[in-house]
Amino acid sequence: MQANKSSSKTIKEATREKIYRPCNQVKLVIAKKEMPEVDLLHDQSRTQLNAFLSSYSEDYTFQENSIYYGIMASPKNYFKAFFRLAELSEDEQTKQFACFPLRTTFIPCYMTLDSKIIYYHVLKSKKNPKTGSKFETWDAVVDLNKNVFKHQGFQKSLRFQGTLETDGVDVSIIKQITDTSRKSPKPNIEKKVDGNQTEHIEGLGQADLKSIEGKCVLIDPGRRDLMYYMKETSTVEEKQTFIFTKNNRSKCSRNFRYLRKHTQPFVVQKVEAILSRSESNSVDLKKFV
Repeated sequence: MQANKSSSKTIKEATREKIYRPCNQVKLVIAKKEMPEVDLLHDQSRTQLNAFLSSYSEDYTFQENSIYYGIMASPKNYFKAFFRLAELSEDEQTKQFACFPLRTTFIPCYMTLDSKIIYYHVLKSKKNPKTGSKFETWDAVVDLNKNVFKHQGFQKSLRFQGTLETDGVDVSIIKQITDTSRKSPKPNIEKKVDGNQTEHIEGLGQADLKSIEGKCVLIDPGRRDLMYYMKETSTVEEKQTFIFTKNNRSKCSRNFRYLRKHTQPFVVQKVEAILSRSESNSVDLKKFV
């Protein structure tokens, strides 16, 4: 159409009519677990779509008659469809996705489970939890009388406060000395004014400013500088400053990361190198053997 010098408006209308509208029609029909009309898909695409829809049982219906709602409400019912879709993408050599993401490192990737996550996402409760009911919540999913949950340490000071960490396989029970309640009651104690407390420079009078003249260290934390110190004996000719910027912090963090990588045992480095060469997006078992 561009060769025929058609207007941009005509090209957009033709694109919408020939491409976007049929694609939307196919998408909406598939979302209801139905087969599109013959004139919308050719035979090969219909065969592939049949293979994809066969991953669901015949009597299974999408919740709210929509695959988009059903996959958000019950993702566990769609694992087989994910796998089949990944197979089709790999066979057709189109853009693939990680159906079953693989870890390429031996470093545990832990996530935290607290009482709120257990209450809403495991027990599926709709109401707000009561204040101070975190142990009741945990008692509904684990046996708090087991030895692993008992107090430990000096004078039994280490206690389970309602937090676990897991990497999907192992579980670490976090025991702490202090309570983890975010809204712990605070006693109403009047704050005492300490006469020895250092005042901010803006609150000093002229007499106080004169008394500390030549005894100051200037600190200027800006957007770029995390710390900027200048000694009181610093002069224009001989500057005595200490600057720690975000770039310095990034370099330190990068150095520690590289150091941690180089100090890994050789066995760990070797296995991680093998894992990194695996095609994590593939669902072909032969590529992992």
